[in-house]
Amino acid sequence: MAAKKSKATRLKTHREIFVGDDGVKRYIETRGLRKVDIPLSGPQERSRSPTEIANHLQSIAAQMLKRAGEKTVDQIVAEAPMGPENDPSRRSNAALMSWVVRVSLKYGQFSPLTLAAKMLAMSASLNIGLIDILIGPDGADEGGYKKAEQLDGLMAQIYAFADNWHWWHMEWHDEHERAFAGAEHVAGQARGSQTTAEKGARRAAIIRIAIEALRAVGKVDMNRISAVAKAIKPVVDRECTEAGLPVSVGAAAFEKLVGNVMKEVRKG
Repeated sequence: MAAKKSKATRLKTHREIFVGDDGVKRYIETRGLRKVDIPLSGPQERSRSPTEIANHLQSIAAQMLKRAGEKTVDQIVAEAPMGPENDPSRRSNAALMSWVVRVSLKYGQFSPLTLAAKMLAMSASLNIGLIDILIGPDGADEGGYKKAEQLDGLMAQIYAFADNWHWWHMEWHDEHERAFAGAEHVAGQARGSQTTAEKGARRAAIIRIAIEALRAVGKVDMNRISAVAKAIKPVVDRECTEAGLPVSVGAAAFEKLVGNVMKEVRKG
């Protein structure tokens, strides 16, 4: 089967070396949404490693789930029911999988909360599996010495692979090009003059996102437009202000806007 030819012709790689106003010689490379800035002289700046990025993402995921009132991974593992084989690893993995299923059924398979739960559960299961392989149930290998440092090294390699897989997937399926095109479009709108219709469409998009976020939290009756409008108005007003959109809309008019957006969501 012939290899797929990438359609990402819009993305160009730009590379340059220059001396900034601070006298530091730098190497800059950009391609689409990606950018690397490396000082070639002066103090060296350390970029975040894949492990640091992964830890940051997991921290954000845990915070999102906590705000939604969901349990932590540690709680899920601690409360895992006993199984017939009484295998701690299998028991923990089964509990984590069941938790992800429950979160998915509650918020939707593609919701940010479900993705957050999947990321935390997969990371925990991966750690459990590697611990079983490298360290064993008694905390040591057959030779009697610890291998925790090998576990950390393997996790670092896994995170680096996952980061590279993400960007290769983005390139091969032209997702990077489409994302860059969308970013260019948004930037072009911000630079150019906006018509009333364009501003209305952007405000409707903000309202739609706020509605979906509220639906994910699940603390408001989504069938009551007035309750939905009241709950999201402060968020929508803030986001509209930051986007340079008008916010001087009364409660009744805003409720009507929310109702129109919800009708479009149901049609879609």
